[in-house]
Amino acid sequence: MGFGLGGFDQAGERQVPLAKGESLTLSAIVESYAEGKKAAVAPEIVLLDGQDVVEVNGSKVTGKKTGTAHALFRYTTTMDANNKYDIYTKPVVLEVRGQEQDN
Repeated sequence: MGFGLGGFDQAGERQVPLAKGESLTLSAIVESYAEGKKAAVAPEIVLLDGQDVVEVNGSKVTGKKTGTAHALFRYTTTMDANNKYDIYTKPVVLEVRGQEQDN
């Protein structure tokens, strides 16, 4: 099973830019190598650092102040009714730029 960033994974892109005050709901693509199926999912964002730079709620990220945060995207799946496991993306850079988003 593979796991990549939805919309940000083209050409190995691992950076998500956002403005202060901007919120994005991020997606990921889960691929089953055995079945050859791909599905878009709403992953849980796991911050490695930068908790003062972004706020995370599930798959939604909001820029709080200018700076950089690093995260992994986590998706929980099952082998059967009694066995769950998590898969993660490679580290992702969440870069908050200095200007406020226009509303």
